[in-house]
Amino acid sequence: MLNYLDRGAIASNGVNGHSETCTGGTCKAGTGIQGDFKLNNFEDGVLSSAFMVGLLIASPIFASLSKSVNPFRLIGVGLSVWTLATLCCGLSFDFWSITFCRILAAPFIDDNAPVSQ
Repeated sequence: MLNYLDRGAIASNGVNGHSETCTGGTCKAGTGIQGDFKLNNFEDGVLSSAFMVGLLIASPIFASLSKSVNPFRLIGVGLSVWTLATLCCGLSFDFWSITFCRILAAPFIDDNAPVSQ
């Protein structure tokens, strides 16, 4: 459930959030994550792709470690890091803190779980 909430909150931002807009001297507050963190469109895009950057960095590391470390221990470490990173995303206060947490929030379980299960 946390995984879908974590992914869905950022993915839905492009649909239901927008940054602050000013026309004719009148400004309307932004909505969603883009409005809360005062993100421009570029930063919003970086935030959306930060999850994949973390996954691309972590996958080869966990793949090489799976040959020498107990897979259940790797799953436990990966799940712990992901859970902590997801919690930190919820507590983030600016663009850089939420981006860093999104990079750490990649799901490591897919690399180690048996295909049949």
